[in-house]
Amino acid sequence: MKNTENNKSLYRRYLDDLYTTEDARQLLNNLHDSDNNEILNELSSDVWEEAATQQPLTDLEREHYKREARQLLKRIEHKKRTWFRRIAVATVSTAAIICLVLGGIHYLKHQNEQQIIYLEASTSYGERKQILLPDGTQLTLNSCSHVRYPNSFIGKERKIELEGEGYFQVYRNEEQPFIVSTHRFNVHVLGTCFDIKSYTSDEIVSVEVESGKVQVDLPEAMMRLKGKEQVLINTISGEYSKRREERPVAIWKKADCVSTVLRYVMWLRNWSECTIAVLHLPMGNSII
Repeated sequence: MKNTENNKSLYRRYLDDLYTTEDARQLLNNLHDSDNNEILNELSSDVWEEAATQQPLTDLEREHYKREARQLLKRIEHKKRTWFRRIAVATVSTAAIICLVLGGIHYLKHQNEQQIIYLEASTSYGERKQILLPDGTQLTLNSCSHVRYPNSFIGKERKIELEGEGYFQVYRNEEQPFIVSTHRFNVHVLGTCFDIKSYTSDEIVSVEVESGKVQVDLPEAMMRLKGKEQVLINTISGEYSKRREERPVAIWKKADCVSTVLRYVMWLRNWSECTIAVLHLPMGNSII
């Protein structure tokens, strides 16, 4: 009952142009409610009764008061439609602004993608090369290797292509994973140091992790490696061997021919039935 009287009082103030901005907002909310139709009918009757109590002298005056009551109700409906139009215009304007902003962002992203230039670097026999990637990642490229990478990493990932062997010191960025793509597998990392050997002519390829963690994605398998772990993959049979390796990673970076030979000897021992003995002699010499 109290709410009904409050609403009638609100309509009265509105008809008399004695309302505030808050009153107008409340009035607009009330007009959405069909239950307020009864209040409007009561208000119309009240206006008519008030006109009747004044006892107009002529029928002409009586008709004048009736027209006045109808005009007041029409005024309420007109204001209601005006408020609806304003809300609709504001909604459409906001939607248009959002579309323009999103369109602008998409356009700028498209322009940036169109401006990406891919760079390439290669090494020949006996050559090594240091490469600084756009994100700060350091790559040491081994001999007879090739790398392809963009001049800027845009998007959700940092992806490069490698053929051959490379040692990576990846700049950590959890929001943009680093991916090395080879012909045989992909390696996903956030920030770590690791070595990839994946020459197309090799039957055995490998991934060695010095520190951190990496994920190796094979065509039909996935595995995770952490520091001091290595995986050897036979590209012919599809077999792979994961093991812990305490020796230094990427020993080829030190240009130590003996160490490099020993590395391949260990691979041969792991993937064949041969028994290979390595005799270490003084002064760093070895006999196989």
